[in-house]
Amino acid sequence: MEPFFWILTLAGIGYLPMGGILSMALGLLWMYMLQQKTRYWFWILAAQIVLTLLLITLGSPLGTEDPGAIVIDEFIAAGILLLVARDWVTRIAGLAIYGILDGIKPVGQYAELLPAALGIVGDDIVSAILASLLLLLVRYLVTRQS
Repeated sequence: MEPFFWILTLAGIGYLPMGGILSMALGLLWMYMLQQKTRYWFWILAAQIVLTLLLITLGSPLGTEDPGAIVIDEFIAAGILLLVARDWVTRIAGLAIYGILDGIKPVGQYAELLPAALGIVGDDIVSAILASLLLLLVRYLVTRQS
């Protein structure tokens, strides 16, 4: 396996039957660990997004298509949920919502139209942002009722 594909597939996790879901869970755990250890976790997340765009641009021989084996985009986007998810119930719910939105792509389909790596990563980032906004809406509605 080429070094770029090794990174883009998270050491081959992308080839597993549920590699996307596993990479989302690993991404959330990774960012959670960073969040607990450093106050710079947000900047690390931003740097990871930029590096992912570069890696996909340099390493994907498939051009503008989003190959299923490349799961680093799900890994990175899952960390966005930590911006709003404060407890593990909310984080798991956020992962579920993110997975559904990433699958049906209500808005992410437009992000996929962006050129090359922006389209590959963009749909996942849009889905993670939408999931975060839905979590915020639910939190607002729940706290408003109590």
